[in-house]
Amino acid sequence: MRKEGALKATFQQVQQPVCCYGCLAVLNAIQQNGLIDDYLQAKQLNESTSFE
Repeated sequence: MRKEGALKATFQQVQQPVCCYGCLAVLNAIQQNGLIDDYLQAKQLNESTSFE
């Protein structure tokens, strides 16, 4: 992800850097459709899964 000129998404009232317009669009769609809790739950599940 580029550090200079990175795109910014406001997610849960916090600005976050995103790598591309696709990720920006996905985060906006998640918020606009009321899917924040589902997204965060899925993200937590993915981060806790080990592939070892």
